[in-house]
This record gives sequence, C-alpha cells and structure tokens, in this order.
Amino acid sequence: MEREVIAGVTRADAERLLETKDLIAVGVQADDRRRQLRGDNVTFLRVLDVPAEGPVPAVAPDTGEIRILGLAPDSESALARIREVAARAGGVPVSAGALHEISGAFAKRMKAAGAALVAEAAVDRRLDRSAIDDVRAAGLDVARWVVQSYTPLATLDLFEHVRALGPLRSFAPLPRAIDPVSPTTGYEDVKVVAVARLFLPEVASISVDWSLYGPKLAQVALTFGADDLDGVPAESGGASLLGPRRATIEEVRRNIRAASRTPVMRDARFEAIPEP
Repeated sequence: MEREVIAGVTRADAERLLETKDLIAVGVQADDRRRQLRGDNVTFLRVLDVPAEGPVPAVAPDTGEIRILGLAPDSESALARIREVAARAGGVPVSAGALHEISGAFAKRMKAAGAALVAEAAVDRRLDRSAIDDVRAAGLDVARWVVQSYTPLATLDLFEHVRALGPLRSFAPLPRAIDPVSPTTGYEDVKVVAVARLFLPEVASISVDWSLYGPKLAQVALTFGADDLDGVPAESGGASLLGPRRATIEEVRRNIRAASRTPVMRDARFEAIPEP
C-alpha cells in the first residue's frame, strides 16, 4: 500500500513533501522509490573536461566521457575542435555543446565530426520535443539533463516541465549555478533530490554532480533517492575544472559503499565499464 502511494505521488503530495519538516520521512519514501526503480546499484561517470583550445589532455583509463567546454555555438571552429578531440579519444564518447544552442543541421555536422552526444540540456531553458527529436535524428543523444540557473521556475513547475519532455535517462535536479546571495542549504538540497525521485518516476536516474556539490552532499543524496554520480574527474587525484573539490575513483567507491550501495562505473551512454 505504501509503495502505491509513493509511485503515484501527485503535485499536491509533492508540495506537502517540500513543506514538511520531517526530512527523514521524505528520504525514506524517496529511497524506497529509488530501490524499486534501480535496486542497490549506483552508477558513476568519470569525465575528462577539455577546453575549446589548446593541447588535448591524455585520456586516462576508464574515462567515461570527454566533454569539450566553451565551444562557440554552430561554428566551424567547434567542428574542428570536435574532430581533433575525437581523433585522440580512443573510443571514449565525446560530448560538446548545449541543446538550446544546437540546430538540427548542426547536430548532423557534429555527429560527422565525431561527437557522440550533446553535453547537456538545461531544462530551465526553452526546450521542446522538436529540439530533442532533431538531435536524436542526427544520431546524437544528450549526456545530461540539468538545471542551470539558481532562479529557475518554482521547483515543481520545473519538474512539471521535465515530465512534459517525456522519459529521460537521467536528470540532475540541483542547479549548477549557486546563488551567491542566498545559497541553498544541504537540508534543502537533499529534499529537492528526494522530491525529484518521487515526482519523476519516468526519469530513470536522479543524478548529482560529484565535483560541483562535493563528496559529502553527494553521499547523503544517495540515501535520498539519487542513484548516479556525474562529474567525477577522470584525472586520478586531480581537480575538476568545475570547482576546487578533489576526488579520486577510490573515494567515490568508498562513499557509495558507505551508503550501502554497489558502485558501477559507466560511460556517457550509461553503459557499464567493466572493472579491471
């Protein structure tokens, strides 16, 4: 009976969950839903960030994605950089660009240049099914669905928009930009993660960016419905370009196991990478 209520969470239910002070009860419901959908596996992705110019870094073993940052939208220079990076990728999926900046015609040229995925789609941008369909028709997929702004729509309005996009492989509900005047607390962040898990059963995985939010919040989020860690730096012991926080693959595994989950390394297509 309890699981049926969780699976059928309505907007009114979600509003009550966002307002309640009983954080533990929200977490228990979200964790139950996560377990129904994904079992005890937690996937994680090692990402090598590559700038738009300059030497291409060496690709470390077990890298799951090479993400090219800062490319000029719909430009010949972007296509040239994709070709250069793809030639040195050794089969690792290469991603670039943002969905709201890419036309269907340019997506085809990105694919021909060697890109496997569009790096991200911001759900707080103006997106509709045609943008998604154009990219997929070109043979590309979207590596991650994110919230860019810290002043987006109200949380549930945003989640309603995600629902309207149809089934997604993953969604990261925490904004990538942090409000410098009034940053959210960890209490608020994990509640948003939990409500996302309960409100969006059509989203396969709820993700948290390891580099951006750090190991502590990421680990707690795993007990509030998250089941995927994105943005783990591919450089062993190195720092991500997204922030000063540092992590290693062993630290990621330890944190996942400490949350009583099973770590599974994946690539940008959500295909498991065999452990050595």
